[in-house]
Amino acid sequence: MGSESGLVGDREGYRRLRAYASATFDLSTRFPDIVFRRPGPVTLFCQFDSVLGEDFWPALSELARLHDDDDDDVIVIVIEPDGEDHHFPRYGWWPAFSMSTGAGIDDYSRVILEPPTGAGQASFLLSGDIVAVTGPSGKWGIWGERDAELAAVQASVASDVFQRWGEEFGPFLPAVEAVTEYLPPNFNVEVDPLAYVTTLVASYQPDNSPSRR
Repeated sequence: MGSESGLVGDREGYRRLRAYASATFDLSTRFPDIVFRRPGPVTLFCQFDSVLGEDFWPALSELARLHDDDDDDVIVIVIEPDGEDHHFPRYGWWPAFSMSTGAGIDDYSRVILEPPTGAGQASFLLSGDIVAVTGPSGKWGIWGERDAELAAVQASVASDVFQRWGEEFGPFLPAVEAVTEYLPPNFNVEVDPLAYVTTLVASYQPDNSPSRR
């Protein structure tokens, strides 16, 4: 399905992976609102750059494996800028890939760090402002926004299992701590910082279950 770099090789493949992301996330929503279509009771946050860090692959593959046999692959896609309007016209490649959970760190590093042939310096790592990660089951997901330097993680496993995963691969923080530790000061001059923080914490606090909405 992909090119030699591991990225999907055509518009059909890109749209298929985007459809998986759309099943997990509301692609039109942004922080501080809830981006998950089926919000879980626990959300963990990390820094945006961690998600595309080469050392993060063990965390991604293990998160997929926690969901029994439903997910043998990890799907990573740039949501913004859009692949059809930006990446393909400008760079000639599609910003999405699916990787087996059995792949190694070197495989993940190659895809996110090495610019595709003919793309200049436009690597996957540097090309996305909003990135979504999920599996075919849609039972878990990671949504990251570069401007906020935040990524939110949810999973459909027992809370204690999810917390142990976070402790093993972290640091991960709840929203109330993440906005202090990770949110850069004056990250967006068009946003009221207090309102943003208040909404983010209210949206993603630990007891924010679907029954509350």
